[in-house]
Amino acid sequence: MLNALDYAGLTEENNCLKKEIENMKIMMNELEQTNSNLISATWRERELKKILTNTLSELEKSKSVIEKQNKKISESINYSKRIQDVILADENSVRSILPQSFILYIPKDIVSGDFPFFYQDGNVCHLAAVDCTGHGVPGAMLSLIGHLILNDILSKGGKKKTSEVLCLMHSMIVKTLKQNIEGNDASDGMDIAMCEISPGENKVRFAGAHRPLYQIRNNELLEYSGSRLPIGGTQYKKKTTYTDYEIDVQPNDLFLIFSDGFQDQFGGPENEKYGSLRLQNYLFENRHFSIDELKNGLRNEFLTWKGDGKQMDDILFIGFKIP
Repeated sequence: MLNALDYAGLTEENNCLKKEIENMKIMMNELEQTNSNLISATWRERELKKILTNTLSELEKSKSVIEKQNKKISESINYSKRIQDVILADENSVRSILPQSFILYIPKDIVSGDFPFFYQDGNVCHLAAVDCTGHGVPGAMLSLIGHLILNDILSKGGKKKTSEVLCLMHSMIVKTLKQNIEGNDASDGMDIAMCEISPGENKVRFAGAHRPLYQIRNNELLEYSGSRLPIGGTQYKKKTTYTDYEIDVQPNDLFLIFSDGFQDQFGGPENEKYGSLRLQNYLFENRHFSIDELKNGLRNEFLTWKGDGKQMDDILFIGFKIP
């Protein structure tokens, strides 16, 4: 027979065993749930790995396609550059008539919206720095249009003032780009500084559209401002009057025409625009440089000012002296 004390002990032990069994059941349930979660996680991981593998494969295919497309685009742009180089004026052609001359040409991209223009007719030649709207491929396309139109105007013969050449150019650009059609408000066009040079006559005739001519004589820098009217665009409608300048040339006079890329470049210690005044000071301080020294000096000045910064626009600078 169990006495009361023994019975109480067995009861307590039995209760403890029940609690342990209940705890073990809870633990088993938790282990089963954990195991189930682990199995699910493992399958999800496998699925994710499969998705990731497929995604990486697709990315590799896309990368390959993009690389091929970029190669084709680069080849097309490089071919366009070769065409542009063949068509546009080069320094050697200009130096055959004006031995004391230079062309500094630094495109922002492979092809450029700025272009030098040179046309010779007998003893008279036309030399221009042209700055088209935009840069890169769009600018280059517009540059070829401008070049062809200028050639067409000058090849038709007849004595024309430089201002008249610009007026005709404006009219033809407007028609070519269909800017004369109602509702077409495109502002595409170009700025230009054009000189007519007669070496035997010792005269330079100049007209500009938004671009000036600099003349450095002895200890003075003179600026002949271009008219505040672009070539092309609809914003000025029929207001296409350009001013002519006729300049007598003295020995060692230096003439400079250029696009706006140089003075608009950000850089220097304060990351500011180079500016027209700084450019004038540089040209005046180095007025005794030879033509080649001035060209190289301008290149180095631009690259030093730009530093590690991004080039903002195409660069075109033309300098010449009358022999």
